[in-house]
Order: sequence, then C-alpha cells, then structure tokens
Amino acid sequence: MTSEPTVTPAAEAAPSVVPPATAARPFPAGPGTRGERAAGGERVTAVRLHTVSVTRRTTWLLAEVRGGDGTTGWGELSDLPGGDPAAPLSELAAGITGTTWVRAVTWLDTQGQRWADAPAGATARLARRTVLGGLATAVADAAARRTALPLGHWIRRSAAPPPVPAVLPDRAASPSSAEAPRVALYANINRAMTARTPQAAARLAARAVAAGFRAVKCAPFDGLPAGVRLGAGLEIARAVRDTVGPEVDVLLDAHHLVTVADVLGRSEEFAALRPGWLEDAARLDDVTGLRRLRDALGVPLAGGEFTGREEEVLSALRGGVLDVLLPDVKHAGGPLPALRLARLAQRYGADVSFHNPSGPVATAAAAHLTLLAGSALPLEVMFGERDGPAGWSAPPHLLVDGTYVLPSGPGLGLAPARAPQDPSVNGGVTP
Repeated sequence: MTSEPTVTPAAEAAPSVVPPATAARPFPAGPGTRGERAAGGERVTAVRLHTVSVTRRTTWLLAEVRGGDGTTGWGELSDLPGGDPAAPLSELAAGITGTTWVRAVTWLDTQGQRWADAPAGATARLARRTVLGGLATAVADAAARRTALPLGHWIRRSAAPPPVPAVLPDRAASPSSAEAPRVALYANINRAMTARTPQAAARLAARAVAAGFRAVKCAPFDGLPAGVRLGAGLEIARAVRDTVGPEVDVLLDAHHLVTVADVLGRSEEFAALRPGWLEDAARLDDVTGLRRLRDALGVPLAGGEFTGREEEVLSALRGGVLDVLLPDVKHAGGPLPALRLARLAQRYGADVSFHNPSGPVATAAAAHLTLLAGSALPLEVMFGERDGPAGWSAPPHLLVDGTYVLPSGPGLGLAPARAPQDPSVNGGVTP
C-alpha cells in the first residue's frame, strides 16, 4: 500500500517515525579512519527508501538520508529499470554510513560511480546508476542544508566542479537574492495520454498552453501498432502543432520507435511541424544517421537522457550533430555527474535541457542544476498526469505561468512531509 506525501518547504518537513530496518552489508566499508566514522551530528546515520504510487504508469521512488543531528536529505530514483532498488541502495548505504556528509558526497562521486559502471548489461548498469543518482542527490541535499545554502549555491561553493563557460551567465541561486529565481518549463503531456489519439493529445496541449507553458512535448509514436505507427504518430504531432499555434514550441520525442529511414521518408512532414527539437530519432553513437536527419529536416536534434558517462556522448558532440543534450540527475548518477555532462555539451557548443519526467524531488534538483549551468532552455515537467491545480506534478505554489519558482530554503528547498506511520514508507535500508 502506498500513499502520496505532500511537499512542503524543507523547514516544515515532518520527521520520520519509522525505525530503520536491518540489512546486509555486502558493500565495502566507507572511507575514513575509525575515529572519522564515529557517530556524530555531522555523520550519515540512516538511509531509507520510500515508495509513492502516483498513477498506474508512475511510481516515485525516494531516497532519504539522515544524520546524527537530525539533518535529512532527499533524492529520487524513479523510473528504475527493473528489479528492487532496496538491495543496491543498501550496498551504497554501507559505503557512506558513519562518514561525514562531505566525505559521503566525494565517495559516491568516485567509488559509487565505479560501482555503477562495473561490467554488467546495459539495463543493470542503468539501474545501478539511477539508484546512485537518487542517493547522491539526497546526500548533496543534506550537505547543503547543513550549510544553510541552496543546493546550486552549495555545489558552486563546496563541490568545486569546473567553472561555467565564460559566455554563460552565473545564475546559481543565492540566499541573498531579492527575488526567487525562476526556471522556464516545458510540459510533457505523454504520460497523461491514456488514449493515443490526436484528439486526446490536442486537449492536453491546449490545457498546457492555458496553464502558461510556451513549449509542449509529446511522444507521438508511443503505444501505437508498428504497422500504423509512423502515419498515426504524425497525425498526433500535427494535432498538437495545430492546437498550440505557431508561437508555442512543439518538442517531439521519437523514443527510438521509428528509424532514421522512416523519418527521412517523411522528412517534409516532420519539417512542416517545425519542432523545437526531435529527440531520440537515432542513437547517439550513430553520427551518420544523426547528420542525415539534421541535413534533411533542418531541425535541432536532442538526446542523452540515459547518459551517465562522457564517452557515451562524445562522438555526437564532436561530430556537431547533437544540438541539445538531455542529462537526467537520476540516470546520470547524481547532481555532479549531470552537471559535468551539461558543461561538456556546452564546451562543444550544444545546448542543455535536463531530462525530468519525475516527481517534485528530482524537479527541484534539476531546477537548481538548470540555473547553475546557465541554461536558457526550458526544463521538463510532467503535465496532466495527476489530479490537482492544472495537473501539476509539483507543489502548485512552485509552478507559476509555465515556470518553476525555485524554493528559497536550503538544499533542494523542499521535502516530502509524511503523516505518522505513513504507509508509503518501505522501511530502512541502512546496514
């Protein structure tokens, strides 16, 4: 049984009443001497997993970390490909429990990355990296809260990633900002499309524009039989374009359900849609295919939502055939690797828009990274999937006229607030 927690400013988050469960310690002990691993207010003491049922399609998986002084941090590992996240989360928890927050951040960004990239199938590696991304976000959130800094500001000061390219403004959130920073959003209507028809897509797109969005994304080929997929999908895309009008961007996600040859064979129809970008129409290692699409359609190409390592995108960036990189804070392995991927793309002249078909926790993290990277492109948010004001998938007061208002609190600036004995809690995974 699951229930959905409300999301409140971090300072108002209710404390957990669920005791940690006992789990095996299959992972090597974390860094530091015995003295450094002694219990203390600045030490990681517990890691917990929470499951929130949203719709038949979507479940949010949240990682919570807690310190000896009651400090908490939150991260999201939703859209985990297969399997139970409790076991891999327990492995990682064994590596950081008892260490300081700063050491935990460093350890997850080094040893944790090596663990995630250990030889295995592509699905298993993606699953490990997604679990790592959730825990790394939670630890960074807690570390930032202990210093009373917003996450982006803490990363800029403490985590010391490479500097933002000089041509980009430094827009990281600052606790002294007179006005809360905002991040432009685009509405992903795909998960709310319970019927894969032009009419359903048009209705959702119209709602999104009425809610203030200036960009709408759909995956028009999802859920369609192979024999009619291309033609029916183009009808759905045309319905969205006709509904939103010429002043609103339409982003198309092919999800690798059509081939390069399919798109080239209907290139004039794709180009007539004037998409803001075409996403996942060719693999990132298919530089020739990407170049053929770009030359034929004359529209920006996007991809990289499952990328965790720089070498996975280098060929496309070096070839100049990837216009927009879409790193995901979950699948990249956390905020630091996601930010490194963003800055790699910027060095090669590509734009960045963080992939985020996620809940409020990952949305907050992606918003901080968007400002820190200086990206001018909108951030993804799921639209229409849940009940609530305008179908928002984050607290209504944070989403205004198609923008995300960055919370003013430390860390992510928000946290799930649970009622006592909340059944959404699966229990502890701390060794």
